[in-house]
Amino acid sequence: MKNIFNFIILFLCASSHIFAQDDNIYCASCESEKDGENCATVMAMSGLKIRAKPSFEGKSLVVAPFGSKITRLSPNFEFEDKVFTPDSISGNWERIRFGKVEGYSFNAFFGEGIMKIKEKYTLLIEDTGWCWNDCYGSTTEHYNYYALLNNVDQKTCELKKITPTFVTSQGDMSGTSIHCSDKRPSVFILVTKDEIAQGLAHAYDKQQIIKGNEENRAEEINQKVTIPETNWILEVKTEKIKNSDGEYKQGKLYLKDTKTGIKQQLTLKDVNCALAKLIWCGDLDRDGIMDFLIESSDGDEGGGLFLFLSRDAPKGKLVKPAGVYYYGDCC
Repeated sequence: MKNIFNFIILFLCASSHIFAQDDNIYCASCESEKDGENCATVMAMSGLKIRAKPSFEGKSLVVAPFGSKITRLSPNFEFEDKVFTPDSISGNWERIRFGKVEGYSFNAFFGEGIMKIKEKYTLLIEDTGWCWNDCYGSTTEHYNYYALLNNVDQKTCELKKITPTFVTSQGDMSGTSIHCSDKRPSVFILVTKDEIAQGLAHAYDKQQIIKGNEENRAEEINQKVTIPETNWILEVKTEKIKNSDGEYKQGKLYLKDTKTGIKQQLTLKDVNCALAKLIWCGDLDRDGIMDFLIESSDGDEGGGLFLFLSRDAPKGKLVKPAGVYYYGDCC
């Protein structure tokens, strides 16, 4: 695993959102199923080779384009017959049909569907897609993929444009994960229609925890954390909320500029912030102002990683949510 966040629970799809973000939507998916057959979607961006025999040396009969539908023919494969690509990607050979051509393809490169990206930015984490069976892309629109890569010195990062590989694992823990070809560990992968300046980005990776209202705690700890090289402070404040059901406590995450006095609530109005952790800081959008990545949890099963950029902040605000990677108990 190249992901540096060992603390991340590798379950996706939180049941409740902590920060305001639109959901991505399907632009291609497979739903048809009939006797002994089912549909799949090609996730290989360079296309899926359909071969005359179940081997990488087998003659290529045709290449099914990215996003196209194929039919999986039964019987397909035995899980114990795992094979590996030269890049150590594991999978099985399946007999499939594309158009009028029948042959064999490596099933690590097809899955259930493709997600169309609605947000300006979408945040992905490398090698952690266990619960989703889709890749992020589009058959009609062009997206840019940028990996924030840790350099050897651990003090700097490099933002680099990549060509991603989407890989679908098979078996009980099936799902789709994203890989980048660079050997350096990635902090995250950002998907956007925009072109972003590539190059070095100062990294600050000292993890600091801000604890808010957690269930069964005798008292709440409101710890302030300063965003390096800024006048900004992250703070969780525990507030008493009254409604028809009575009174309860709710943690709210704020970002405050101590110089200008601007204060911005980062969490949604009705969502509890039990814990926030400053993960990474750096000027990702090259506007001279620090951007940051945090992990946040509602104390139940909702939580994830959240990227905030300063460049697109609305008037009177300091930052804007740019990318979200939700996780929770969904498997």
